[in-house]
Amino acid sequence: MKKARLLVVVLLAMLILLPYMMGFEIRSRYRGLLSQFEDMGYQLVSHEYDQGFFEAQARSELAIPVYSPQGESAEFKFKIVSDIIHGPYTLSGWLGDLTRFKSSFYQNDRPVFPADMNSQIETVIAFSGDGKTVVNLPALDKTLEIDNNLFL
Repeated sequence: MKKARLLVVVLLAMLILLPYMMGFEIRSRYRGLLSQFEDMGYQLVSHEYDQGFFEAQARSELAIPVYSPQGESAEFKFKIVSDIIHGPYTLSGWLGDLTRFKSSFYQNDRPVFPADMNSQIETVIAFSGDGKTVVNLPALDKTLEIDNNLFL
């Protein structure tokens, strides 16, 4: 009887700690996503990952080499801030996935896409490792200036 109680206590403890333990796996998968950016030629300038029990926040700064028509090179830096929820459950209910995160892009500490655009970039990673990213950006009525002489 004592062994059965101990087994139930251990299983309950593991179930309660599951989101926190999964956070370590999610951290490595997020870093893997950043390495895909690096493989495409982006340079990872800095990366911070603050892991909590049910959620985390990642802040990564990337640089893109930009060449002018005169052949001069410069770099365009931007920051990706991702609010991450660890699965499979949260305090608000069943998540059902390994993780979900919403990302925002910043340049010079201001959002690349203004708040009134209601832009959303959300990534879901399932337990199987499959994932999808949904990018919802409304059409631009006018050119959006990101930096001096850099427009979207």
